Amino acid sequence: MKTLRFTLLAGFVIGLGLSQTQALHAQISLQSRFSQDPRLLVPGTYRNKVLFDDHLAPQGNFTELPERTNDILIAHRIAQQQVDLAIKYLKGHRQQILAGIDPFWNEVYGPLTKMTEVAILSANPISGWGTIDGDDWIIEQEDAGESPPSPPEPPSVAFRSHLNKGDWIYIAEKLPDGTLDDGYVRRVYDITWDDDYDDQEIELDPNDDPVPVDLEEALIYRVLRFDKQPDPTVYENVLATFEAIQMALAGRDPNAPEDIAMDITYNGRFHDFNQIYAAGDGLLPSVDPLADFPLIPEGLQADRRFREAGFSNSDSHYHLDRLYDIANRNLVDRNGDDVFFGGDLTKPIPLMWTQDNELPLEFDTRNPVDGATDRDRAFFANRQTVFGGFDDHWNQYVGESFLNLDEDGVPQIEHDGEFYDSSVAGDSILERTRRQRTPAGGTILTDANGNPILEIEKVQESATPVTGSKSNNGFRQWQNIVSSFAEYNSSTWLDDEDNWNPVGVVGFSNMLGSAGTQEQHARDAGNFARFANLVRINPSGSGSNVEPFGKRGQANFNPVVPRR
Repeated sequence: MKTLRFTLLAGFVIGLGLSQTQALHAQISLQSRFSQDPRLLVPGTYRNKVLFDDHLAPQGNFTELPERTNDILIAHRIAQQQVDLAIKYLKGHRQQILAGIDPFWNEVYGPLTKMTEVAILSANPISGWGTIDGDDWIIEQEDAGESPPSPPEPPSVAFRSHLNKGDWIYIAEKLPDGTLDDGYVRRVYDITWDDDYDDQEIELDPNDDPVPVDLEEALIYRVLRFDKQPDPTVYENVLATFEAIQMALAGRDPNAPEDIAMDITYNGRFHDFNQIYAAGDGLLPSVDPLADFPLIPEGLQADRRFREAGFSNSDSHYHLDRLYDIANRNLVDRNGDDVFFGGDLTKPIPLMWTQDNELPLEFDTRNPVDGATDRDRAFFANRQTVFGGFDDHWNQYVGESFLNLDEDGVPQIEHDGEFYDSSVAGDSILERTRRQRTPAGGTILTDANGNPILEIEKVQESATPVTGSKSNNGFRQWQNIVSSFAEYNSSTWLDDEDNWNPVGVVGFSNMLGSAGTQEQHARDAGNFARFANLVRINPSGSGSNVEPFGKRGQANFNPVVPRR
């Protein structure tokens, strides 16, 4: 990933917004101790509360924080700053992104290739307002009234002096911020008026669809021409997701932005992964992953519990048992789960990292450990970085790998296997001593004195890593935080009205492999972290003479709207 030199422009730092105020944590460092992390442009800008549980901050949250806890706090602030930068960059570089020439966008999301038909409007609307009832083809002129209104309303004008039969028009209501609400492009069939040139009406082409909603005091633009332009849907959805991440990092609910912000707590201890995420939570589009994602190994369901892509290479008993079962062609493991898909011995089912957490809490084969938590399981010790609670981004849960940083501040994730490998990837399992059992998962064999018989486990994983991996293995702490806060909601696709629900999915590109649409790859939560890392310069305007969809016409600007 590129590392860009920081450019600090004075005008930008003033524009970074402030959140709710709070007393600063006592004696915290205000900059990351890792040289490769972005520096906070204005330390102390973000002041929403970020708290820690007793495991991470044993002395409480308002004394001097331990170093690794302070690392998380600074990483959270960097995440907020970089998300703000990403939003500003996206808004300032919209035109070149749509034109396919923005290097940052193209590196992460790829050039936009889908085209859509748009209408280029006159720079200014026709004077006067119009109203139209839903499912109707008649636009009536809005009566300006007899007494001068305050503020002044557009006067009645002769539509016939501005429009001809056969012209195309765009009609939409203006929002309080001056932008246009969703509008509709329709063809003029006729223009009528009474003998006093009053009560004017625009009759729309009855062969076209009617306007589906009521429009009152709507602006009417004449369409100058139609054109083909890059479809901005992916761009707008990415921007909407960044804005949702921005709210979530500030402790707000992106689904209810009017609600009061709440404190964010990072938790280092929790007791049952299955109480936070159960099977089926945030299920991807199909219950049969092979239907939508043929590269996912057979026997594995595409579930949110696969949020950390990769197969386990831990030395947990469950993983070693699974390798033993595969090698010895046992059809089920000790939990009764299938070892081979459909009983086909040529289709073994590798163990996902998250599946290392489906067992009862235990270190040994059948001996539970009192007081053990999910942190004692292989996944959280070796793989887990950070994840939010189910529909609860206010509580973030960190694994030991997230706290085990190298000299550059990168969490030390043990394994980089891809979600869609056709065989188990990795090479860290060599020879380990374990208790001999017959069969796998069965009775522990003992000698004459009742001591367990030890054996050398020699089942080794094969390594077939995927070329061009885009895993999260090299993410710094703040990038993992961005990725986690992209996952703030259980819904991963569309809302009830088939609109884009701005939610990222961790490891989504790994699930899809080379397949999938650009829209699907844009859902990868890791891509928001990658883009926020690239954007380290102050965005500037694009200098376009064509305004974005929905913007009001200004001097020398021709609004562009989708043809609908």
